[in-house]
Amino acid sequence: QKDGEADAFYVLQSGEMRATDIVVGDTTFEDIIIEPGDYFGQNALARDSPRENSVIAEEECTVYGIYRTTFDKVLGSFYNVILKTNDRQLLGHIGVIKDLGLDSFQLTSLAEQVVEVQFTGGEEIFAEGEYVEPALYLIRDGTVSISVRHGEDKKTIQEDVYFGDDVLLSKEDIVPARYSVTALEDVLCGRLTVKACRSVLDLQDNDNTSSSSSGNVLCISIMTHIEYLYYFQELLLEQGRFHNTII
Repeated sequence: QKDGEADAFYVLQSGEMRATDIVVGDTTFEDIIIEPGDYFGQNALARDSPRENSVIAEEECTVYGIYRTTFDKVLGSFYNVILKTNDRQLLGHIGVIKDLGLDSFQLTSLAEQVVEVQFTGGEEIFAEGEYVEPALYLIRDGTVSISVRHGEDKKTIQEDVYFGDDVLLSKEDIVPARYSVTALEDVLCGRLTVKACRSVLDLQDNDNTSSSSSGNVLCISIMTHIEYLYYFQELLLEQGRFHNTII
């Protein structure tokens, strides 16, 4: 249930569930159908924060739960896998990217291109009118202020929200910023540059894409799944078995 205590990470074995009441910052997302093999609960568990949405069983379901005491023992490495998966999911919901109709491999490839950047409280990330490299910023932690018309209009956004999507598909390598962004506290972001996007979009648009390039995208997706399987195996060995719950 939304705002409830995060005590486990779940994998749906059978049945169908629905994630509802999904609100990130000022944005409300449509309900998401959870099918066998899908997972949920990882965000709140990794961040030690309340549940971000509610999950409702549409029918009788079997769910495997990995509990915090076990999760914490492999948190460092497992968190990195979760981070990339979260990036992939968020990228798929951003309008300018969603409209491109990228497939699973391409979204995974985009997520692999996201790099972490840090800003200190009070630091100006970029200023309105300043020429900058076009990039999308995914706020992982902290709060930033966005202002236009040199401070006349301001708004504040926090973690799990993004900015920079307005210039992400720019054909230019350097563009004037349309607004100013300032870190109100220490901020951690994931940054995806327009150059990184082009490298993935070229795979989609170029009919003569080399087999090695396609193989790279496929390998990224396979490696992500292998990492999950490895850590699930570690968790299984630690717990002896998954806890099985009927909802």
